[in-house]
Amino acid sequence: MTRRTDFQGRSIDITEIRKRARVSDHALLRYIERVLGLPVEQIRRSMLSDTVIIAMAMKAPSVRAADHQLVFGEHNPFTVATVLAPEMRIRRSRRRKARWQAFQGQR
Repeated sequence: MTRRTDFQGRSIDITEIRKRARVSDHALLRYIERVLGLPVEQIRRSMLSDTVIIAMAMKAPSVRAADHQLVFGEHNPFTVATVLAPEMRIRRSRRRKARWQAFQGQR
C-alpha cells in the first residue's frame, strides 16, 4: 500500500485510487492533440481518402485502405467506427454479416 497525504492532510491510498482511475477516449484524444502536439484533425482528414468516401457512398460495411481496414458504423455507414490492423479480422454479428452478404450480392 502506498499512502500519501493530500493538501488537506488526509491520508490517501494511491494504489486503491489507481485501480479505480480511468481515462476517457475523449480525454486521451485531447491529450494526444494538445499535449503531444499530433495533428488529430489532419489525421482524421487523411483517413477519409477518395476510396473510403466511395465505399461510404456504396454503403459498404468496411473498406481496405493500404495496410489496414476501416469498418463503418452499422447504423450510420458514413462514420468510421473502428480501424483494424492487418492481422485483425472483423467479427460480424448476424445482422452485420447479413448486411455484408447483401452488399456482396450487389456487385
